Amino acid sequence: MTFYWNSDLFIIKKDVMVKMYFLCCSYRTRIKDQGIIKLRISGLDKQINYSTRICIPIADWDSKKVLVKPRNEQAYVLNKKITDLRVKVLDWL
Repeated sequence: MTFYWNSDLFIIKKDVMVKMYFLCCSYRTRIKDQGIIKLRISGLDKQINYSTRICIPIADWDSKKVLVKPRNEQAYVLNKKITDLRVKVLDWL
């Protein structure tokens, strides 16, 4: 298996490449300048979008590190949830 932790995660398992990444979506939120962190997994011709139900200000999302910026009060807790979810998905794959 090959792992890249920067922005995308590529997993090669049984000759199939799976791409997993987190993103902050600003649409479908009722609060202005807020975004929901989503997990997108794609491989072959299928794509899965999973909402983590974590809502943060868009300015607090670091898209290069794929984490919540430390200036947010709950950054440690939210980043822990993201890494726990990442580990669960990796164990499942």
